[in-house]
Amino acid sequence: MIKLGDELTGSQRATLSKEAFQARSLFASGRARTRQEQSEQEKRKRKQFLVKGRVNHGVMLWDVYSLDGYTEPKIVGSSFAFQEEAIFFARDRSLGRLSVGMSGVRGMFQAGSGGVLKPGRTVEMQNEKTVPMRQVVAGVLIG
Repeated sequence: MIKLGDELTGSQRATLSKEAFQARSLFASGRARTRQEQSEQEKRKRKQFLVKGRVNHGVMLWDVYSLDGYTEPKIVGSSFAFQEEAIFFARDRSLGRLSVGMSGVRGMFQAGSGGVLKPGRTVEMQNEKTVPMRQVVAGVLIG
């Protein structure tokens, strides 16, 4: 069962975030010596999403973490059965959307005013909006 970050217990959130923080610190820390290294470091500090796999009782599950600068990663989605589903979730989050599915019906929401989600009215065509994605040692980095 997929869980959003708010639905996890504090101990679950702490354990999963600690693992992601170790992976993030290896990637984001470092000293920029040239202008190119500095621009690369600035890109690393931007808000991104990390899709990371874990094995739970012999089953591979995928978690989505929000990476924002050098702060500790926050888990935003957990227990995805398929990596592709976790990647789509992270892609929608990076575009400011949240898709929700219940009983065979899927709804797309986007950020409205006052922190309230409103129904998303735009449906993009294939390759209309792209989000950079690349494989890293810790998982898949989106954004």
